[in-house]
Amino acid sequence: MCLIAHLRTHIHSTRMASPLRALADIISANVSILEAAYAKEGAQFPSLDDPFHRTPLDTHPLLSDTKQLIAAAAAQMVATVRSPVDMLQEYSNGMYMTVTLGLVVDVNVPDILTTAGHQGLHVNDISAQNGIDPSYLARVLRFLATRHVFREVSPDVFANNRVSSLLKKAKSLEEVIADPVARYDGAALASFISAYADEALKSSVHLSEFVQNPERACSAFSIAHQTEAKMWDWYEDPRNELRARRFAAAMKGGADRFPAEIFINAIGCEHLQDNDVVVDVGGSVGAAVLHLYKPYPKLRYVVQDLEKQIVVAKEFWKENAPEAVANGRVELQVYDFFTPQPVKGAAVYFHRVNIHNWPDHDAKKIMQIIRDAANASSKVVLFDIIAAHVCEDPVSELSTARKKVPYPLLPNLGVAGAGIHTAMDIQPHVHPSSAVKAPREALKQVPYKKTRPISIPPYISPFSPTSYMRSAWLVPIRGAFSWDRCTPAVMLDFSHAIPASSNPSTGDPISWTHSSVKSFWAFLLHVRENGTAGAIGLSFHASRNGTRMSQVINTVSSTLPGAEYQQDSAHSVATGAVSIATTAPPPRIVLSNVDHVKVYHDASIAMHLRNILHLWSYAVPTEIQSQALTKIRVLKGAKLVLVDERSRGILIS
Repeated sequence: MCLIAHLRTHIHSTRMASPLRALADIISANVSILEAAYAKEGAQFPSLDDPFHRTPLDTHPLLSDTKQLIAAAAAQMVATVRSPVDMLQEYSNGMYMTVTLGLVVDVNVPDILTTAGHQGLHVNDISAQNGIDPSYLARVLRFLATRHVFREVSPDVFANNRVSSLLKKAKSLEEVIADPVARYDGAALASFISAYADEALKSSVHLSEFVQNPERACSAFSIAHQTEAKMWDWYEDPRNELRARRFAAAMKGGADRFPAEIFINAIGCEHLQDNDVVVDVGGSVGAAVLHLYKPYPKLRYVVQDLEKQIVVAKEFWKENAPEAVANGRVELQVYDFFTPQPVKGAAVYFHRVNIHNWPDHDAKKIMQIIRDAANASSKVVLFDIIAAHVCEDPVSELSTARKKVPYPLLPNLGVAGAGIHTAMDIQPHVHPSSAVKAPREALKQVPYKKTRPISIPPYISPFSPTSYMRSAWLVPIRGAFSWDRCTPAVMLDFSHAIPASSNPSTGDPISWTHSSVKSFWAFLLHVRENGTAGAIGLSFHASRNGTRMSQVINTVSSTLPGAEYQQDSAHSVATGAVSIATTAPPPRIVLSNVDHVKVYHDASIAMHLRNILHLWSYAVPTEIQSQALTKIRVLKGAKLVLVDERSRGILIS
């Protein structure tokens, strides 16, 4: 670990180096980390020439980060030093990569080469087993071998390597030939490649045409396949049985890409009671539910999807956990999630990587249907893809949560970190009208729903603002508002204090520090300037009860907008005191005794802004942070009050 720490320090010391030298240093230092880790286990890093064999080091968290840095730096190095003309020519030929991968998978080349070993097979011998012209095979395999998929051992003799060996199917050649419709069952990666080279590639040809003239059809997929049906309905056509089964196999692999703990922790299985119901909405074959069922077999699970997917799901569960369906712990249910949800009051409803397939208005319909079926204790969990910005975005929780990367790497680590996510963001040909949500788009679509709003009379639920109405969120800094259930706040005055979020179950207040207030105010200024929440206004209100906010006022005085502050309070920055003007303020007692920040906004986006406030995190100063505590969500769990233009309470959330 000392070597790793030294090398990490060396990486960060390259800040002032040229971009080219800094990239080379990142690669060199992380290769040393990688080789040292394998040497410690008495092994060498796997060769590209050898077939893939899984080892415990493949998924080691530290080494995963190390490999990602190497790949990101190498890709950026190539983009830096290679001729831009060569780069553009390579990119423009990208369709050949997809089509050749699809071809070799469809005609079983990786499967045929599996038995050939390191010596490989001549294209004539491969052709004898799959019937493809050897001259075509030679060109295709040479194209792929040039890009490190397959290996050309000698002229026209090819063998599998670490990459191509993953393209073989789960069934034997004899089984594939005997039942071609089921040939992709159990082969997630081969299914994924084949689907991309079939319906996705054919649709991508029409992407530019669709974007330039979207009125012509609902998607590029529709143009390519001459259908008005969405892809899910298109799969239901008996003529697309192979494609439907292949898609189900690919989706099964989608769950396998993530550790089971991701699903278990997000759903909170350890807090559920025996026989609580967990519903996987649009769950394909139920691969994610299998991850949950194994450690928590006493819960009840429902896997919902269209009929073709459920047919495949039955085979999946028969192979992996037949007793689960037999004893009723797992139910496989045909369901279209645009129709009323048949399972009422489940403990958990979750969607896994399917909400991004739909435009906002459809996604809202899907979520509303879930809400109609849920009860007060139901939990809704979304596992989905958010395409990270290539630049830093202080407003996005995604940007603040991800690790800082060494100079001069892209913040999202380029193709090594966000390659597949950004590719999925431009797939209306795979998922008609789909869009992987960028961080801000995701916030627009998913308003704050951690708790159900509590209406304050005379306002009644649901709150339905007019397009001209303005409202404001009140964030307490010190004190308690008069409305019941609002979270109070305290100010910690001692040095090296750390702020803390409230605990709704115990009624603990929000604990602020001077630096966290300053950080929060800077965050709000950024939100206002960025336009993420529309036209907002900010004001800092000091209490009238004689309490002194001297240190806080001094801390944020450089950013406080004096003109926005009410005329009845005067800030004395020089003395650090808050003096109260002789003119009495309007009779708003509920506000006058609490130090608070007021965030004005268009009422129509009130809950969107509430979500932004919820997501803000305070970065703990380096000198007092610990390994487990680097960021604090100060407003997590807080119940804030929303007021109208006259400061009358609307709701608490």
